[in-house]
Amino acid sequence: MSILRMILRGWPVLVLGVSLTALATLYVGGQVSPAYSARGSVIVLAPASESGQSGYAPNPYASTGVVQVVTSALYGIMQSPQFAASVDEAGASGTFVTQIQPSGVVVEVIATDSTPSSAVKTLNVTIERMSEQLKTIQERSGAPQDTLMRTDVLLADTKATQQNGSRARAQLITISIGLLWTFIAIVLFESLKQRVRLQRTSRGQGRGASEPPWGIWRTMNGARSASHPDDNLTQPKASAEEVSRQ
Repeated sequence: MSILRMILRGWPVLVLGVSLTALATLYVGGQVSPAYSARGSVIVLAPASESGQSGYAPNPYASTGVVQVVTSALYGIMQSPQFAASVDEAGASGTFVTQIQPSGVVVEVIATDSTPSSAVKTLNVTIERMSEQLKTIQERSGAPQDTLMRTDVLLADTKATQQNGSRARAQLITISIGLLWTFIAIVLFESLKQRVRLQRTSRGQGRGASEPPWGIWRTMNGARSASHPDDNLTQPKASAEEVSRQ
């Protein structure tokens, strides 16, 4: 309750602090540009012909043992700066993050950029580079073309969604800092008021001790006159006879 009373006593500071915090929050919200994200899911499939012989075409969705190992290796390559640089060179302006789903053969890609179209473009470029990278590492090992694993896009957003998380976090931080400084200002304001009050009280007490009131001063003068009555009597004038004698 004492803190609440202190805040109520410092209501001018409270109003000023809340007003400045509101203005700062609006300003920060306008300065932080919105972000847009697009999601996609890509599966790594087994080769259509494991033996390289025509006529043998197993279901690629039915074979996942070796594919999990290849997917893990591909995921590791996608985390490298070289892969990110290749995405940028292909015309993407945003950023992306990837993660492997529990199945071990599905990679989720989340692309983020400042506009919806650029976020979708970053997603598509990342998926294309992922497929090209998978083909490159297999061809480098000398595997026949009909035994190469490949990727298939399960899901890819054609429209990006706006993400307000960064703006909301910035505004929340601004509000927290503004309210904190408002409370500190109220405490300082209350401390200053108490100091001024104490100084006024001490000055009043000092005047009472060094300068007695006029009533007391007059009483002291009256007491001194009563103790010396002869000082206030007028001496009688000398008679004419005494003057002639002199």
